[in-house]
Amino acid sequence: MGRIIDAVLRGYMEPMDAAAEAFFGLVMALEISNVARLALIGQDEDMIMSVLLVAIIGCNLAWGMADGVMNALSNYYEKLRQYRFAIELSSASREQAEVRAERTLRDSMSQMEKQLLDDRGVEVMAKEIVRCTKASKPEKPRLGKEELNIWGITMFFNAFMALPILAIYLVAGSIGLNPATLLANLVGLVLFFAIGYVLDRNVGLYKFLTGCVMVIVGFVMLGIIIVLGG
Repeated sequence: MGRIIDAVLRGYMEPMDAAAEAFFGLVMALEISNVARLALIGQDEDMIMSVLLVAIIGCNLAWGMADGVMNALSNYYEKLRQYRFAIELSSASREQAEVRAERTLRDSMSQMEKQLLDDRGVEVMAKEIVRCTKASKPEKPRLGKEELNIWGITMFFNAFMALPILAIYLVAGSIGLNPATLLANLVGLVLFFAIGYVLDRNVGLYKFLTGCVMVIVGFVMLGIIIVLGG
């Protein structure tokens, strides 16, 4: 499973971001499933099923499209920010550039990096950044294939998480809508657990616990959304 996810991401998206997209896509599908089902109580079952199918896939595609655009633009903005930083370093004196690079490194370091690197390590990194920047001319980034792939991956995860829920309602005629809704929620529970389990695979310490936490968080959020009216 992990290798499949890595093949889809191909370095364009962090596993945490992909898990977030899958999580939101699943919440969206289950929210439509439950809210629309409650809102249409008493209506013809065939009509309800048609509404659910269109609403689930439509909402997930729309959300994936909008979120994909934001993810793509955020990635492009970050590249522009890095380009501007490189230009500033290349145009400054070496001493000024090293001070600026070290300050920027300290501000942007994660908690893990702060624990692993001492002051000397940060200074060495800053000097290497300045050396590499001054040795090559920074190239201004453009919107292109990378942003398109990020948009497509975001769309994929949001739409993919709707497919199991859609499949259940496609066979709802043989099992009834109420059992289908219950089954959709049970499948959602399994998928929430899977998202947490796969997310923790790089750590390998708390896979089961992370899966359980994801189930709790997912259904708490789903309950809040339903109570607020979707």
